Order: sequence, then structure tokens, then C-alpha cells
Amino acid sequence: MNPVLIRKLFALMVAVAAVTNVKAHSVWMEIPESGDGLVARFGEFDDSYEETPGYLDSLDPLKIYAETGEENPTRVDFTQMKNGYGLGKLAHRTVIIQTGFPVMARGGGPAVRPYFYARWIPDPKQAASPKMNLDIVPTGEAGEFRVFFRGNPLSGVTVMVYTPEANDLELTTDENGGIRFQSDEKGLFMMKVGRHREERSGFERGVAYDKESHNCSVTWVQK
Repeated sequence: MNPVLIRKLFALMVAVAAVTNVKAHSVWMEIPESGDGLVARFGEFDDSYEETPGYLDSLDPLKIYAETGEENPTRVDFTQMKNGYGLGKLAHRTVIIQTGFPVMARGGGPAVRPYFYARWIPDPKQAASPKMNLDIVPTGEAGEFRVFFRGNPLSGVTVMVYTPEANDLELTTDENGGIRFQSDEKGLFMMKVGRHREERSGFERGVAYDKESHNCSVTWVQK
């Protein structure tokens, strides 16, 4: 069976599972098939999107910024869609998103507060600096990225790379938070660090939690 179809079928199974499986989700950005602007999604990568009404409504209000070349990014307005958020014609600029999800607990384990971060890059060969608590940024060299957590390189963490032809990779960051890969495929790539746990307690929407879970994606189109 076609590997892309296999991955889509699996994503569909995950999308209809219980709310606890939201922990495996990502927030990411892509250009829709219509080619009209940039869209933010929440769900399983490769066309399995959460919708409204539904889990899409459970996300914290999105904080979306576009880089303009100035020191501070510009806040971006967005439009609510049934299966995501329309960001307008921003595919030519770097865009970052920060949001979160309600506190979750599974099987009597510690309560966890998930956070989601997403970065869109128009050029994966253009170096960038971290702007979010968990961030994946290009170094300026082809196929090279670095992962940062709270401004420091994050070593020994798993990075998933999803390619247009479903030749997915699982990599581990080096001592400098770096990973390297090469691909000649054309289309949408996503790189993801999921469920990076932090011992940090607090309250959210009146519910206590013991840990925070940080999830970050970076997407781009290779032409």
C-alpha cells in the first residue's frame, strides 16, 4: 500500500480516538491546496485536522507573530475556519505561533499542561534565532537545524522529520542541539519535537498540574 495512504489512515484512526491522544497532536502551518495564504492546523500532520466545534476550540487563544526584519515580530490577526486558522498571505515571511491545551491526566498519572509552538519558514537555508520556549530553527546551512529550550540548546532529544513522500526520519540532537538531514523531495516538510516534559507545577483554568509538556513544529516547502 502507498506509504502516504498508510500514514493518512493511521492519522484518521488517531483523530477519532479519546481526548488523551491529543498529547500526540501538533500545531503547524501549511499552504492549502488552494494556494490562498497560510493556514494554521491542529491535529495529526498530513490532513487529519481537528475542527470546530470540537478540540480545535479547546486551544488557548493563539498568539501569532510574523517577522518583519525588525527586532520585535508583528502580531498577526487570523480568521477562524472550520478546520484551522487563516493567517493571510504570509508564506513569504517567518511566522511563529504559541498556544496551549487544557490540563490532561491519564490513568492516575501526573496532571500535565500541554503547550504548542509552531514556526513557518519561507527559506530553510536562512539562519534564525529562537523566539519561543521550545523552538526549532535553521542554522543557515542546508539540512541543518538546532533545537532550543528556553534559549539553550537541547541535546539528546528526538526530532521527527515528516517528508512529502512519507520517508519519515527519527533523529536525535547532538550536544549542540543540532540535527542534519538531506532530501531531494519536493513539497511540504514538517520537523517536530513532541512531549518535552518539564517539572513545573501550576494551575490552568482552575485545574492543578504537576508537569508541562512542550511541543514544537517547523514547516516549510521545498521547491
